[in-house]
Amino acid sequence: LGDLAGIPPERWGGLSFAPHPAVRRIDCMTNVDAVWGALHDGGDPPAVEPLEQPRPLIAFRPDVESRFRIMPADEAMMWDEAARGATFATLCELLAVYWGQDDAGVAARAAQYLQGWVNSGLLRRELGESDGRAGPAAEKGHRIRAVRE
Repeated sequence: LGDLAGIPPERWGGLSFAPHPAVRRIDCMTNVDAVWGALHDGGDPPAVEPLEQPRPLIAFRPDVESRFRIMPADEAMMWDEAARGATFATLCELLAVYWGQDDAGVAARAAQYLQGWVNSGLLRRELGESDGRAGPAAEKGHRIRAVRE
């Protein structure tokens, strides 16, 4: 993917990206993140409890150990659309609607999320402006041994 800062500003709007095959974004209906975290830290896990609202979680495997983290709702919405092949311009529009903003702050927030995904290895490659939509994100049925980010 290289350095995002090196991409000319006129190309940003048309860029789209493909998720790495070892990435899954799910909505947790229980406090599974607290359970996994306690087990990873060697402590006693809390009882599994249902959540009032689903909690967006992203699980990924940058090396031999799987990792996960909770995502803010706006980032999860942006990730879901990016994984479907949405362009950066579309992602910015979605964030503007989500936050009710119409300024450069939206593009900066979207770029910050994108840079975080690149740094964490969540994206496989840049699709570019004419490569079309991203394919399936990953194989199904893989077990996760999680490490909190």
